[in-house]
Amino acid sequence: MRGNAKGLLFGHLETFATQTSGPDAYKSTIASLEPEDRDVLSGLVLASGWYPVGTWNRALDMYLRTYHANPKKGMDAFSVLLGDKELTGLVKFVLKLGSPEFMLKRTNFLWARYFDQGVFSAEEVGPKHFKLTLEGPVDENLAASRYNCGQGAAPWLTRGLQLAGCANGRVEHLKCRFDGGGRCEFRATW
Repeated sequence: MRGNAKGLLFGHLETFATQTSGPDAYKSTIASLEPEDRDVLSGLVLASGWYPVGTWNRALDMYLRTYHANPKKGMDAFSVLLGDKELTGLVKFVLKLGSPEFMLKRTNFLWARYFDQGVFSAEEVGPKHFKLTLEGPVDENLAASRYNCGQGAAPWLTRGLQLAGCANGRVEHLKCRFDGGGRCEFRATW
C-alpha cells in the first residue's frame, strides 16, 4: 500500500521556496526530480488532493539539499511557516478554545490532515508535560520521511502550542523511527 501526502503541502513548499530561495527555486526543484515525480507535479496539484508520499519526500529532500546549507534548519523554518499557514481558520479557532492538552490530544487528527500513514499518540505524563509517539513505516514511499517527523513535527507542534497560548511551549524530537527505534518519540512541555 502506497502512502499519500496532501496536496496543500506542495503548495506551501512552493510558497516557502519562492520566499526563501527565489522565484525559480520550486520549478528547478521539480525539474530535478525523476520523470515519475515530475509527471505527478507537472499538472494541477490540488490542495485537497492526495498524492504519492514518495513524491512529496523526494521533492522536499531535493529542495532542502539544493537550497539550504543546513537542510534540517531549512525544514525547521518550513515547519514554522506551515504552522502559521495551516493552524489558522477553524484549526486555530479550535486551538484557542482549547488548552495545550486539548491540542496535544488531537495530534493524530492534525497529522492526518497531511499524511494518510502513521499514527500519532499523546500521553500526559505530568503537569505541562506530554509524551508523544509517531508510529509508521520507515519506507519513504509508504510514509512521511525523516524530515517530516524530526524537523517537521516538532517545530510544527511547537508552533501549535504557541498558537494555543503557550509562549514557552516546546516539542522536542527525542527518538526517530528511522534510527531503528520502531517509532518516533517526542516530549512536549510548556
